[in-house]
Amino acid sequence: ALFWSMGVVMGEILRPDQVEKRLCCSRSMVYKLIRNGDIEAFKVGSSWRIYEQSVRRYVNFSHNSHRTHTRD
Repeated sequence: ALFWSMGVVMGEILRPDQVEKRLCCSRSMVYKLIRNGDIEAFKVGSSWRIYEQSVRRYVNFSHNSHRTHTRD
């Protein structure tokens, strides 16, 4: 299912376990990324949902940031 926000397609909505698999990290790391504002998420009842596009941005930023810091 696609999510629309102000006329912009935000992509799929993911559960924390799906983000965990995509990022190859622990569930607690996913929640830390949410808490720190590194990935955009919202609550549905007591459950977190994460925008797929936000995960993609985080991966791209992390990859580019790492590449920038490792150059000499």
